[in-house]
Amino acid sequence: MSELVFLKLGGSIITDKRRYETPRSMVIARIAKELSAGLQARPDLKLLVGHGSGSFGHFVADKYHVHEGNLTDWHGYAETGAAAQRLNRLVTDALLAEGVPAVSLQPSASALCHNGELVEMALDPIVKLLQHGAVPLVYG
Repeated sequence: MSELVFLKLGGSIITDKRRYETPRSMVIARIAKELSAGLQARPDLKLLVGHGSGSFGHFVADKYHVHEGNLTDWHGYAETGAAAQRLNRLVTDALLAEGVPAVSLQPSASALCHNGELVEMALDPIVKLLQHGAVPLVYG
């Protein structure tokens, strides 16, 4: 059976969390290159990558108090999700440029939470991607 590795790229590693929507492009590119080399050296490895939203999502989430579960203003969730997607696009593009078959998945689109706790999440898409040699890239 193949080894499964989950690698979490913290938002403060791939962005400058002090500056609004500021990616650390050289860091992202270096990580993509290293992951590509790792997968070439270990073709049997199953890799699941996740990343935070760093300076992309946190500024907007704070503005709308998303972390407090503000359910009266869905605009904040929409903006936070869009910001996270912008960073995800940069990470995805860097991985693809290095030959890593990264496929983006937004966990919040298939997860159910109650009182801040994860209750249910669709794992089938992640499992299928891993079975077919892709690298699921979760974010948020």
